[in-house]
Amino acid sequence: MPEGARLVAGHQTWARHLVLALILAIWLTIALVPQPVTGAQGDPPPSHAHGILTLADAQVTGSAIDVTYGDSFSFSVPLDAGYVISERNDIRGVRHLYLASYNQLGLDFEIAVDLFLLDAPGMSPLDLVARDILSAGRAVRVVRSESLELAGLMGLDLFLTGVSHDRLMLAGGMRLVFLTDFHQGVSFITLGYQSHPENHQAALDKILSTLALGPGWKTPH
Repeated sequence: MPEGARLVAGHQTWARHLVLALILAIWLTIALVPQPVTGAQGDPPPSHAHGILTLADAQVTGSAIDVTYGDSFSFSVPLDAGYVISERNDIRGVRHLYLASYNQLGLDFEIAVDLFLLDAPGMSPLDLVARDILSAGRAVRVVRSESLELAGLMGLDLFLTGVSHDRLMLAGGMRLVFLTDFHQGVSFITLGYQSHPENHQAALDKILSTLALGPGWKTPH
């Protein structure tokens, strides 16, 4: 190839590489710039069930999702709250119902819902909370402890800080609402992964206000 042709070909190759480098730089700039979020907190997708539910059933009714735990009890979650309703097994293989709430930073909080017999063998949700308290040692702080009566059941409303759960520190604390007829119990445990517990507590309060016992709730006589 003549020297002039080699120079032209070399210049064209260099120019192509420069253009490709510029395109790559522009693409990376666009990809790395945070995208705007609509609204102050963003508009979450509607509350919905994720995966297979075996403990509960979730059905959209108007502006809410009615969650029925077998035929024992039910509650409602707002459709516009963006909850992800799912079930998963813990490390012992015991299945739990979860309501999860996300924001731009990721998982904000979860509410674990369980129904159990008080005299059943094995660890109950109350035992798991006690384990987390003992593991926290002197770091744990009881912010609130109150008796509670709701849906015809007696119980306890306990809010703690300084605790962790499944090796994750709960920046927003842990709240246990336990209700019982002294034969079986239902628990709502809020796990606050982000540090604004007032929002987590208001969310659970709204859910608890819709709690109702079903025809299958068996109270001993």
